[in-house]
Amino acid sequence: MRSVLLIIFFIFIIVSSRAQQPTAHDGKINVVAFSKDQSFVFSGGSDGIVRGWDVTTGTNLFILPQGFPVTEIFVSKDNKYLIASASPYQHVVWDINQKLKLKDIGGCRLKGFTSDNKSIVSYKVDTIVNKAVISLISLDDFNENVIYSGFLSDAHFWSFDIFEDNKSLLLADKNDLKIHSFNDKQLIPKIKLSQQIINITVSSDARWAITEPFQGLIDLVNEKVVKGIADTSDKVGSWKFASDENSLVLHSGKTLLFFDLDTFSVKRKIMLPEEAVYVHLSSGGQYAAYVNDDSRLFLLNVFGKGNLVELIGDDISEKVAYQNYLRGIYYYQQGDFNKAILLFTSAEENTERADKLYELRGDAYMQIGEYEKAVKDLRKDCELHNNRSLLKLARAYVKNQEYDLAVLSLTDYKGMGKRLRWKELATDPVLTSMGQYPDWKKLLKQVEQEKTEAEKMADISEWMMNKKNYLAALEYINKAIALE
Repeated sequence: MRSVLLIIFFIFIIVSSRAQQPTAHDGKINVVAFSKDQSFVFSGGSDGIVRGWDVTTGTNLFILPQGFPVTEIFVSKDNKYLIASASPYQHVVWDINQKLKLKDIGGCRLKGFTSDNKSIVSYKVDTIVNKAVISLISLDDFNENVIYSGFLSDAHFWSFDIFEDNKSLLLADKNDLKIHSFNDKQLIPKIKLSQQIINITVSSDARWAITEPFQGLIDLVNEKVVKGIADTSDKVGSWKFASDENSLVLHSGKTLLFFDLDTFSVKRKIMLPEEAVYVHLSSGGQYAAYVNDDSRLFLLNVFGKGNLVELIGDDISEKVAYQNYLRGIYYYQQGDFNKAILLFTSAEENTERADKLYELRGDAYMQIGEYEKAVKDLRKDCELHNNRSLLKLARAYVKNQEYDLAVLSLTDYKGMGKRLRWKELATDPVLTSMGQYPDWKKLLKQVEQEKTEAEKMADISEWMMNKKNYLAALEYINKAIALE
């Protein structure tokens, strides 16, 4: 019995120590992508960031704080641009070298970059009328150019990929493969497959294609399916054309199979150290990045002996929190107060630089009618920043029907040597809702008696304006300006 308890204890220690180790991302890793030259690998996770890694050292070179969970990554072939998607219809374009966000793109799905690095391939599909529209979005001005618009047999079973020459695309419509030329707008049938298609990938030399579900290697030149490779269709998890090796690489469980595209035979078999949940292969086939059950990210040099490294990131919670704070300010300014509140809340515990977080979130709560929460935030801001939000806090107290605290806040503000202008108080739509509340009337009268000479001149000017004595009004307003 004692030995069994010791074994359980040591297992607990091992599992606990592993759980405490830093990982590539804080939470689930959703996507991995290599640069075309195989020098970088990028990962995106539910923590809302993209990490860029050096494939030779496993070093984390930089982060791109997306803010939303990253579900897809596309990298241009010149390594200049990166697209990180938060959902099928929400994307951010980054300049990798400058670590600069260039553009938010929404309302469409993306396929990636064109081979000339000039455009982004986007598409929209209407499943009600079964129509697809494919466009190229220019990286210069982000304008769209439609390259295909047509009806489908079934909008739930279709896909496409653009050929390397950027002059035509391969369209999969249910189980039919067709080629569409951008110039003459022709749609040429190529081959009919046995199963309906939901995804398709074309090789860089435009000879081969692979579909999902996997139906074998498709020879586009001879318009046939190479059956020998289709034998593994029930096991294939992912695939990649390895251009440098003239190979098709298939992932199945712990295994990477390299099929020679000339002989259609397996020329290399690589065993991963463990079962992989997700595997992504570099375009040259030299590197494989995989994610295990514990959401840990590993980089494998396929041609190296035992060259396996875990990619581990640094703690960037402060950076991500501050980015969310800045994004919260943006949505606050746009009037999307609910989204701003969510972002401010996500940044609350992890950043010291968000100096206006409580003031802005409190004001956002005011805008959506959450007055009790507004009071709490604005009171916190006053505690942290020497009562700078007392006027806003007073308004929040009024909205929350705490009139005594509202008047107390205004009195404290006045006691700090701050100017309370009678006219601004008397016309404030929130404060004046206190109506006949005695302390409010007393404060209002006191402020009126303390009017400055400038305010008195301004009042006379307004009275003259109402009397249509414009020259006298101008004279008194000039006196008010001079006294200020």
